[in-house]
Amino acid sequence: MTLFCLTGCTTIKVPISPEPPSPPKPTSKLSFAYVENAGSNSISMFTVSSFGIWTPTAPATIPVGFQPESLVVDPSGRFVYVPNARGNTISMFTIDLANGLLVPMSPATVPTGAFPQSIAIDPRNRFVYTANSNDNTISMFTIDDSTGMLTPTSPATVPSGLDPVGVTVDPTGRFVYSNNAGTVSMYTINQSSGVLTATSPATIIYSGGYANSLTVDPNGRYAYLPDYGSGVWIFAIDQTTGFLNLASTPFVSIGGGVTLMAIDPTSSFAYVVNRLGNSISQFNVNATDGSLSPMSTPVITNTGEPWQILVDPSGQLAYVSDEGTNDVTIYSIGTNGALTVYSSAPTGSAPGGMGIAVKP
Repeated sequence: MTLFCLTGCTTIKVPISPEPPSPPKPTSKLSFAYVENAGSNSISMFTVSSFGIWTPTAPATIPVGFQPESLVVDPSGRFVYVPNARGNTISMFTIDLANGLLVPMSPATVPTGAFPQSIAIDPRNRFVYTANSNDNTISMFTIDDSTGMLTPTSPATVPSGLDPVGVTVDPTGRFVYSNNAGTVSMYTINQSSGVLTATSPATIIYSGGYANSLTVDPNGRYAYLPDYGSGVWIFAIDQTTGFLNLASTPFVSIGGGVTLMAIDPTSSFAYVVNRLGNSISQFNVNATDGSLSPMSTPVITNTGEPWQILVDPSGQLAYVSDEGTNDVTIYSIGTNGALTVYSSAPTGSAPGGMGIAVKP
Protein backbone atom coordinates (compact mmCIF):
# COMPACT_ATOMS: atom_id res chain seq x y z
CA MET A 1 0.00 0.00 0.00
CA THR A 2 1.49 3.32 -1.05
CA LEU A 3 0.30 6.84 -0.32
CA PHE A 4 1.52 9.39 -2.85
CA CYS A 5 0.17 12.57 -4.40
CA LEU A 6 1.57 12.38 -7.91
CA THR A 7 -0.94 14.62 -9.69
CA GLY A 8 -3.28 17.44 -8.93
CA CYS A 9 -1.16 19.08 -6.26
CA THR A 10 -1.33 22.81 -7.00
CA THR A 11 -0.47 24.34 -3.65
CA ILE A 12 2.11 27.11 -3.96
CA LYS A 13 4.62 27.85 -1.21
CA VAL A 14 6.02 31.36 -0.79
CA PRO A 15 9.83 31.25 -1.11
CA ILE A 16 11.75 31.74 2.11
CA SER A 17 14.78 33.99 2.36
CA PRO A 18 17.87 31.80 1.83
CA GLU A 19 19.81 33.17 4.81
CA PRO A 20 17.88 34.63 7.74
CA PRO A 21 19.66 37.26 9.86
CA SER A 22 20.42 34.84 12.70
CA PRO A 23 20.48 31.31 11.30
CA PRO A 24 21.14 28.29 13.50
CA LYS A 25 24.62 26.79 13.32
CA PRO A 26 24.53 22.99 13.37
CA THR A 27 27.25 21.50 15.50
CA SER A 28 27.70 18.55 13.14
CA LYS A 29 29.69 18.89 9.95
CA LEU A 30 26.77 18.49 7.57
CA SER A 31 27.95 18.17 4.01
CA PHE A 32 25.39 16.66 1.61
CA ALA A 33 21.67 15.91 1.51
CA TYR A 34 19.67 13.52 -0.68
CA VAL A 35 15.93 13.11 -1.38
CA GLU A 36 14.21 10.36 -3.36
CA ASN A 37 11.47 11.50 -5.74
CA ALA A 38 8.86 8.80 -6.41
CA GLY A 39 7.07 10.86 -9.04
CA SER A 40 10.13 11.46 -11.21
CA ASN A 41 12.20 8.33 -10.45
CA SER A 42 15.15 10.39 -9.34
CA ILE A 43 17.26 11.51 -6.41
CA SER A 44 17.75 15.20 -5.67
CA MET A 45 21.25 16.07 -4.46
CA PHE A 46 22.33 19.05 -2.34
CA THR A 47 25.33 20.55 -0.65
CA VAL A 48 24.66 21.79 2.89
CA SER A 49 26.21 25.05 4.06
CA SER A 50 27.48 25.74 7.57
CA PHE A 51 24.16 27.60 8.06
CA GLY A 52 22.15 24.51 7.14
CA ILE A 53 21.04 25.85 3.74
CA TRP A 54 20.54 23.26 1.00
CA THR A 55 21.90 24.17 -2.46
CA PRO A 56 21.21 21.87 -5.45
CA THR A 57 24.27 20.28 -7.00
CA ALA A 58 24.98 20.46 -10.73
CA PRO A 59 23.31 18.38 -12.03
CA ALA A 60 20.59 18.60 -9.40
CA THR A 61 19.22 15.06 -9.83
CA ILE A 62 20.29 11.57 -10.83
CA PRO A 63 18.01 8.83 -12.23
CA VAL A 64 17.06 5.89 -10.06
CA GLY A 65 14.87 2.79 -10.57
CA PHE A 66 11.10 2.63 -10.97
CA GLN A 67 9.19 4.21 -8.05
CA PRO A 68 11.77 4.78 -5.33
CA GLU A 69 10.10 4.56 -1.92
CA SER A 70 12.75 5.51 0.63
CA LEU A 71 16.45 6.27 1.00
CA VAL A 72 19.27 5.64 3.45
CA VAL A 73 22.79 7.05 3.79
CA ASP A 74 25.34 4.76 5.40
CA PRO A 75 26.71 5.91 8.79
CA SER A 76 30.17 6.55 7.34
CA GLY A 77 28.74 9.09 4.87
CA ARG A 78 30.11 7.30 1.79
CA PHE A 79 27.20 5.38 0.25
CA VAL A 80 23.50 5.83 -0.57
CA TYR A 81 20.94 3.05 -1.05
CA VAL A 82 17.46 3.47 -2.56
CA PRO A 83 14.82 0.70 -2.87
CA ASN A 84 12.86 0.75 -6.14
CA ALA A 85 9.41 -0.59 -5.31
CA ARG A 86 8.28 -1.47 -8.82
CA GLY A 87 11.73 -2.61 -9.90
CA ASN A 88 12.28 -5.02 -6.98
CA THR A 89 15.82 -3.73 -6.60
CA ILE A 90 18.04 -1.46 -4.53
CA SER A 91 20.00 1.23 -6.38
CA MET A 92 23.50 1.63 -4.94
CA PHE A 93 25.59 4.81 -5.12
CA THR A 94 28.96 6.05 -3.96
CA ILE A 95 29.12 9.66 -2.76
CA ASP A 96 31.74 11.82 -4.46
CA LEU A 97 33.12 13.52 -1.37
CA ALA A 98 34.43 16.46 -3.42
CA ASN A 99 31.01 17.67 -4.59
CA GLY A 100 28.31 15.40 -3.14
CA LEU A 101 27.32 13.92 -6.50
CA LEU A 102 26.17 10.30 -6.50
CA VAL A 103 28.03 7.77 -8.65
CA PRO A 104 26.25 4.49 -9.47
CA MET A 105 28.09 1.38 -8.39
CA SER A 106 28.82 -1.43 -10.85
CA PRO A 107 26.49 -3.23 -10.96
CA ALA A 108 24.15 -0.36 -10.11
CA THR A 109 21.42 -2.46 -8.48
CA VAL A 110 20.90 -5.59 -6.41
CA PRO A 111 17.63 -7.61 -6.39
CA THR A 112 15.24 -7.64 -3.42
CA GLY A 113 11.91 -9.24 -2.64
CA ALA A 114 8.70 -8.01 -4.25
CA PHE A 115 7.87 -4.30 -3.88
CA PRO A 116 10.47 -3.06 -1.38
CA GLN A 117 8.98 -0.01 0.33
CA SER A 118 11.39 0.69 3.16
CA ILE A 119 15.11 0.36 3.81
CA ALA A 120 17.23 0.42 6.96
CA ILE A 121 20.92 0.14 7.78
CA ASP A 122 22.58 -0.96 10.97
CA PRO A 123 24.47 1.76 12.90
CA ARG A 124 27.83 0.05 12.42
CA ASN A 125 27.53 0.03 8.64
CA ARG A 126 27.48 -3.75 8.23
CA PHE A 127 23.99 -4.77 7.13
CA VAL A 128 21.04 -3.44 5.07
CA TYR A 129 17.40 -4.60 5.19
CA THR A 130 14.33 -3.93 3.03
CA ALA A 131 10.64 -4.56 3.77
CA ASN A 132 9.01 -6.23 0.78
CA SER A 133 5.25 -5.69 1.00
CA ASN A 134 4.14 -7.87 -1.94
CA ASP A 135 5.75 -11.12 -0.79
CA ASN A 136 5.73 -10.52 2.99
CA THR A 137 9.48 -10.81 3.48
CA ILE A 138 12.51 -8.89 4.70
CA SER A 139 15.56 -8.91 2.39
CA MET A 140 18.97 -9.00 4.10
CA PHE A 141 22.35 -7.81 2.81
CA THR A 142 25.93 -7.42 3.97
CA ILE A 143 27.88 -4.28 3.06
CA ASP A 144 31.40 -4.34 1.60
CA ASP A 145 33.17 -1.77 3.75
CA SER A 146 35.49 -0.68 0.92
CA THR A 147 33.11 -0.47 -2.03
CA GLY A 148 29.69 -0.24 -0.37
CA MET A 149 28.42 -3.07 -2.55
CA LEU A 150 25.50 -5.06 -1.11
CA THR A 151 25.56 -8.87 -1.10
CA PRO A 152 22.47 -10.93 -0.20
CA THR A 153 22.86 -13.08 2.90
CA SER A 154 22.11 -16.80 2.94
CA PRO A 155 19.18 -17.15 3.14
CA ALA A 156 18.41 -13.89 1.34
CA THR A 157 15.05 -13.23 3.01
CA VAL A 158 13.08 -14.03 6.17
CA PRO A 159 9.28 -14.09 6.53
CA SER A 160 7.48 -11.08 7.98
CA GLY A 161 3.86 -10.32 8.76
CA LEU A 162 1.25 -9.39 6.16
CA ASP A 163 2.09 -6.37 3.97
CA PRO A 164 5.30 -5.10 5.62
CA VAL A 165 5.76 -1.45 4.68
CA GLY A 166 8.47 -0.39 7.11
CA VAL A 167 11.71 -1.80 8.49
CA THR A 168 13.78 -0.32 11.34
CA VAL A 169 17.12 -1.19 12.95
CA ASP A 170 17.46 -0.18 16.59
CA PRO A 171 20.33 2.19 17.55
CA THR A 172 22.31 -0.61 19.22
CA GLY A 173 22.38 -2.67 16.03
CA ARG A 174 20.91 -5.74 17.79
CA PHE A 175 17.27 -5.74 16.76
CA VAL A 176 15.13 -5.23 13.64
CA TYR A 177 11.42 -4.46 13.44
CA SER A 178 9.05 -4.61 10.49
CA ASN A 179 5.63 -3.04 10.76
CA ASN A 180 2.90 -4.94 8.98
CA ALA A 181 -0.88 -4.74 8.64
CA GLY A 182 -1.91 -4.73 12.31
CA THR A 183 1.28 -6.33 13.66
CA VAL A 184 4.97 -5.67 14.25
CA SER A 185 7.50 -8.43 13.50
CA MET A 186 10.54 -8.54 15.79
CA TYR A 187 13.99 -9.98 15.06
CA THR A 188 17.47 -10.28 16.53
CA ILE A 189 20.49 -9.70 14.28
CA ASN A 190 23.26 -12.30 13.94
CA GLN A 191 26.23 -10.03 14.51
CA SER A 192 28.45 -12.00 12.12
CA SER A 193 26.16 -12.75 9.19
CA GLY A 194 23.43 -10.13 9.50
CA VAL A 195 20.76 -12.84 9.21
CA LEU A 196 17.61 -12.15 11.23
CA THR A 197 16.02 -14.55 13.70
CA ALA A 198 12.44 -13.98 14.78
CA THR A 199 11.75 -13.50 18.47
CA SER A 200 9.37 -15.83 20.29
CA PRO A 201 6.59 -14.93 19.81
CA ALA A 202 7.53 -13.43 16.45
CA THR A 203 4.97 -10.62 16.34
CA ILE A 204 3.02 -8.26 18.54
CA ILE A 205 -0.48 -7.17 17.61
CA TYR A 206 -1.61 -3.58 17.96
CA SER A 207 -5.26 -2.58 17.63
CA GLY A 208 -4.67 0.00 14.94
CA GLY A 209 -4.93 0.31 11.21
CA TYR A 210 -2.25 1.06 8.65
CA ALA A 211 1.20 2.09 9.91
CA ASN A 212 4.05 3.42 7.80
CA SER A 213 7.30 2.97 9.72
CA LEU A 214 8.29 2.37 13.32
CA THR A 215 10.73 4.81 14.98
CA VAL A 216 13.09 3.85 17.82
CA ASP A 217 14.32 6.64 20.08
CA PRO A 218 18.10 7.30 19.95
CA ASN A 219 18.51 5.81 23.44
CA GLY A 220 17.07 2.52 22.18
CA ARG A 221 14.51 2.25 24.99
CA TYR A 222 11.19 3.04 23.31
CA ALA A 223 9.62 2.40 19.92
CA TYR A 224 6.90 4.53 18.33
CA LEU A 225 4.51 3.38 15.65
CA PRO A 226 2.57 6.09 13.77
CA ASP A 227 -0.90 4.74 12.97
CA TYR A 228 -2.32 6.39 9.85
CA GLY A 229 -5.83 6.20 11.24
CA SER A 230 -5.46 7.89 14.59
CA GLY A 231 -2.16 8.54 16.37
CA VAL A 232 1.01 6.91 17.71
CA TRP A 233 1.46 3.60 19.56
CA ILE A 234 4.26 3.50 22.15
CA PHE A 235 6.25 0.40 23.09
CA ALA A 236 8.96 -0.29 25.66
CA ILE A 237 11.88 -2.34 24.28
CA ASP A 238 13.18 -5.28 26.29
CA GLN A 239 16.89 -4.52 26.37
CA THR A 240 17.83 -8.21 26.37
CA THR A 241 15.46 -9.75 23.84
CA GLY A 242 14.35 -6.74 21.79
CA PHE A 243 10.73 -7.71 22.40
CA LEU A 244 8.19 -4.88 22.30
CA ASN A 245 5.74 -4.37 25.15
CA LEU A 246 3.06 -1.71 25.17
CA ALA A 247 4.30 1.20 27.31
CA SER A 248 2.51 2.41 30.45
CA THR A 249 0.96 5.11 28.29
CA PRO A 250 0.49 3.05 25.14
CA PHE A 251 -1.13 5.52 22.78
CA VAL A 252 -1.36 9.22 21.98
CA SER A 253 -4.23 10.40 19.82
CA ILE A 254 -3.42 12.83 17.03
CA GLY A 255 -5.98 12.33 14.29
CA GLY A 256 -6.13 10.85 10.82
CA GLY A 257 -3.33 10.94 8.29
CA VAL A 258 -0.36 10.31 10.57
CA THR A 259 2.53 9.14 8.39
CA LEU A 260 6.02 9.25 9.92
CA MET A 261 7.82 10.67 12.92
CA ALA A 262 11.29 11.62 14.11
CA ILE A 263 12.96 12.07 17.49
CA ASP A 264 15.83 14.46 18.22
CA PRO A 265 19.27 13.00 19.13
CA THR A 266 18.74 13.61 22.86
CA SER A 267 15.44 11.67 22.89
CA SER A 268 13.78 14.80 24.32
CA PHE A 269 11.50 15.92 21.48
CA ALA A 270 9.33 14.08 18.98
CA TYR A 271 7.71 15.28 15.76
CA VAL A 272 4.84 13.57 13.92
CA VAL A 273 3.81 14.35 10.34
CA ASN A 274 0.04 14.62 9.80
CA ARG A 275 -0.47 14.18 6.08
CA LEU A 276 -4.20 14.85 5.98
CA GLY A 277 -3.94 17.79 8.36
CA ASN A 278 -0.95 19.34 6.54
CA SER A 279 0.78 19.79 9.87
CA ILE A 280 3.47 18.55 12.24
CA SER A 281 2.57 17.70 15.83
CA GLN A 282 5.27 18.49 18.41
CA PHE A 283 5.82 16.56 21.65
CA ASN A 284 8.05 16.40 24.68
CA VAL A 285 9.32 12.88 25.40
CA ASN A 286 9.15 11.63 28.99
CA ALA A 287 12.56 10.09 29.77
CA THR A 288 11.08 7.79 32.41
CA ASP A 289 8.28 6.06 30.50
CA GLY A 290 8.63 7.25 26.87
CA SER A 291 5.23 8.94 26.88
CA LEU A 292 4.53 11.90 24.60
CA SER A 293 3.04 15.16 25.85
CA PRO A 294 2.06 17.96 23.45
CA MET A 295 4.24 21.06 23.55
CA SER A 296 2.66 24.33 24.62
CA THR A 297 3.38 25.66 21.14
CA PRO A 298 0.80 24.67 18.48
CA VAL A 299 1.51 22.30 15.64
CA ILE A 300 3.47 23.66 12.72
CA THR A 301 1.19 23.99 9.70
CA ASN A 302 2.59 23.09 6.29
CA THR A 303 1.08 24.38 3.06
CA GLY A 304 1.29 21.21 0.98
CA GLU A 305 1.18 17.49 1.70
CA PRO A 306 3.99 16.65 4.15
CA TRP A 307 5.20 13.08 3.94
CA GLN A 308 8.47 12.28 5.74
CA ILE A 309 10.52 13.97 8.46
CA LEU A 310 14.20 13.77 9.41
CA VAL A 311 16.09 15.43 12.26
CA ASP A 312 19.71 16.19 11.41
CA PRO A 313 22.54 14.76 13.54
CA SER A 314 23.13 18.11 15.27
CA GLY A 315 19.58 18.22 16.61
CA GLN A 316 19.23 21.84 15.53
CA LEU A 317 17.41 21.36 12.22
CA ALA A 318 14.53 19.22 10.96
CA TYR A 319 13.56 18.47 7.37
CA VAL A 320 10.09 17.65 6.01
CA SER A 321 9.54 16.43 2.44
CA ASP A 322 6.36 17.79 0.89
CA GLU A 323 4.63 16.04 -2.02
CA GLY A 324 2.22 18.92 -2.57
CA THR A 325 4.89 21.52 -3.18
CA ASN A 326 7.75 19.28 -4.38
CA ASP A 327 10.27 20.59 -1.92
CA VAL A 328 11.81 20.07 1.49
CA THR A 329 10.94 22.52 4.24
CA ILE A 330 13.80 23.16 6.68
CA TYR A 331 12.93 23.98 10.30
CA SER A 332 15.16 25.23 13.08
CA ILE A 333 14.68 23.48 16.43
CA GLY A 334 14.57 25.79 19.44
CA THR A 335 16.06 25.01 22.83
CA ASN A 336 12.54 24.03 23.93
CA GLY A 337 12.16 21.72 20.92
CA ALA A 338 9.72 23.93 19.03
CA LEU A 339 10.02 24.09 15.24
CA THR A 340 10.32 27.32 13.28
CA VAL A 341 10.27 27.50 9.49
CA TYR A 342 13.78 28.40 8.39
CA SER A 343 14.30 27.68 4.69
CA SER A 344 13.32 25.34 1.86
CA ALA A 345 14.87 23.47 -1.05
CA PRO A 346 13.31 22.35 -4.37
CA THR A 347 13.14 18.65 -5.24
CA GLY A 348 11.79 16.42 -7.98
CA SER A 349 8.19 15.18 -8.12
CA ALA A 350 6.65 13.60 -4.99
CA PRO A 351 9.69 13.73 -2.66
CA GLY A 352 9.83 11.20 0.14
CA GLY A 353 12.80 9.64 1.92
CA MET A 354 15.76 11.81 2.87
CA GLY A 355 19.30 11.30 4.07
CA ILE A 356 22.16 13.45 5.35
CA ALA A 357 25.79 12.54 4.70
CA VAL A 358 28.29 13.85 7.22
CA LYS A 359 31.62 14.08 5.44
CA PRO A 360 34.17 11.67 6.94
